[in-house]
Amino acid sequence: MAEASQSRSEWIAELLQASSRTFALTIPMLPEPLRDQVGLAYLILRSADGIEDGTQVASEKRLELLARFSEALAQKPQDDRFFEDCRDFATYLPQGGERDVVASTQRLLETLEAFPAPHQAAIRKHCIRVVDRMGGWIAASSGGDGQRLKDLGELSDYMYSVAGIVGELLTDLFVLHNPRAPRLQLMARAADFGAGLQLTNIIRDAAEDADMDRHFLPTEFFFVGSESGTTQLQALVDLARLRLATAVDYTCGLPEEESGVRLFCLAPVVLALSTLEALMLRAPEAIAGERISIDRLVLLQRIQEARDAVNCNDEVRTLCARLDSAVVEAGAS
Repeated sequence: MAEASQSRSEWIAELLQASSRTFALTIPMLPEPLRDQVGLAYLILRSADGIEDGTQVASEKRLELLARFSEALAQKPQDDRFFEDCRDFATYLPQGGERDVVASTQRLLETLEAFPAPHQAAIRKHCIRVVDRMGGWIAASSGGDGQRLKDLGELSDYMYSVAGIVGELLTDLFVLHNPRAPRLQLMARAADFGAGLQLTNIIRDAAEDADMDRHFLPTEFFFVGSESGTTQLQALVDLARLRLATAVDYTCGLPEEESGVRLFCLAPVVLALSTLEALMLRAPEAIAGERISIDRLVLLQRIQEARDAVNCNDEVRTLCARLDSAVVEAGAS
């Protein structure tokens, strides 16, 4: 039994390493068996995301495959060709981790069946919600105009669809791991926890996404190549800071003895704040369409700072307040 569990853990870790930089960095911070549960949930959603993003395939085909994905998660009567069609779909994707994840959909769902019933139920419920909303976004953009969000309301709904629900999924798994965690307090903040991280990524990747005809920022806020780009970028950074402030509250709501769970939450928050600082310091380059990232030395420093602070709420808040002040100062310079 231990050997099978080890084999499963190694496979999940390998697939994570191939398909994600951020989650491959943070999921190993979690204690077992939570590490495998979160890792598998992420990979299931990454598989669905690969189908959603596979614009090489007609939207009707992607919609149909996502609907069948949702049914498979809900354990509806077996669709004999579903897994074969996922493997076929993967051949249309570029070589790399996402292609491997989509091709592994059958093993992902079979692995899920080995988890305890409450953990399975949480993962299935929230993943179905995300997959169904993915289908809604494909349907909304099937008029040939690419992915376009019209206003902040649609942006907020999109972030909830792809990240806020993930925050709620994580919360349910955290509470199953430690029933002392205050579920309702965490759930009240879970959506903003996910959305703050997602919005930071959307801002950072705005030019690259636009090149792929995916416009997650409403026109009024699209700063790349804009004469008023500085003002637009500043407004988006302010919005991300508001969401990340709630993410700090979320982290501090977790039991202090759960250092691994807290670090899993805190590390991406401090990295997001550092990314926002870099965007403001290099605003002209960001507006010109350059992708702005923090360098590896800063990343390692921030992770260590998070490790040093993670067990004390006062220290977590002090660290994040300092990083947030650096964002504000960068915007004023």
